Amino acid sequence: MINLIDYLWAYAEKHGIRCIWLDGSPDEEPYSRITKYNTKEILVNINWKHANLLPFKLGHIIGHLEHNDKHLNEELLKFDRDTIEKNADLYAAGLISGYALKNGLNFMTYRELYCNFGIPLYLLNC
Repeated sequence: MINLIDYLWAYAEKHGIRCIWLDGSPDEEPYSRITKYNTKEILVNINWKHANLLPFKLGHIIGHLEHNDKHLNEELLKFDRDTIEKNADLYAAGLISGYALKNGLNFMTYRELYCNFGIPLYLLNC
């Protein structure tokens, strides 16, 4: 899992996104994103209690930043917010799938790949 996090970190930095690791409580949120003055940053709680889901969450936030999402805008309809979230999920799944492919990690099914890396199974139907 550490190699995948390193891969996502390098990917983020290559795309102008700075990752900052925080030593937070296991119960605190796994991440938050900050965008200000054309700076893209992700704050990541390295101690989050669901460590196996951290790569997917990191990829999800990278997806939001790459798409310049404004999903916290109160004026967006629920459908639009749901679409934005699904697109960030798909972006994360693509990043992780690319990592598996580049590193010769073989899985019999997409389901096995998704389960191994904490990717939500609902994305198999998208």
